[in-house]
Amino acid sequence: MRPLQLKMSAFGPYANEESIDFERFGKNGLYLVSGTTGAGKTTIFDAIVYALFGSVSGDQKETNMIRSQYAKPTTKTFVELRFCVKDRIYTVYRSPEYERPKARGEGFTKQKAQTELYFEDHTLPLVKAGEVNAKIESILGMDRAQFKQIGMIAQNDFLKLLLAKTEERSKILQELFHTEAYARFQEKINLKANQIKSDHGK
Repeated sequence: MRPLQLKMSAFGPYANEESIDFERFGKNGLYLVSGTTGAGKTTIFDAIVYALFGSVSGDQKETNMIRSQYAKPTTKTFVELRFCVKDRIYTVYRSPEYERPKARGEGFTKQKAQTELYFEDHTLPLVKAGEVNAKIESILGMDRAQFKQIGMIAQNDFLKLLLAKTEERSKILQELFHTEAYARFQEKINLKANQIKSDHGK
């Protein structure tokens, strides 16, 4: 999956609409997001994951708490991600449920959640959250947990990776990408190979 453009409105620390044009950075699909503490790096990842899967990247956060506390009451909260998979372009739009001022009179009313997935070939868009979630998982070939494992590396894990020695780096990569099962399989194969060699040696 290669992100093309990300729009965030009243999302996290962003009070207004912010847009990131990933196409400016070429087509390699590998990006380093850097900045000082509190600059909003994690929010970019949160927005991408929320757009794709309907939940933010931090497990402790709830989707009904992602509306910016700095936004004006009339500013709508939403995330829109345009992305490319296997030369096909998709646009997903999500807005969480939140309270907004009533259009008439005093008090607040609930703004209903919205989920929409658009296709470049003008196929009718999907507008039900369950259908959108299933379709995106099918397009990406992975679910939210898998996307977090292989699509993004958090700065703390990346720093540990940079400073680690070769043996420790292998261990960190194994933890990051959850490849313990493959390591166990490799160990079994090696044991079996050694047993075969031993039997033939007799």
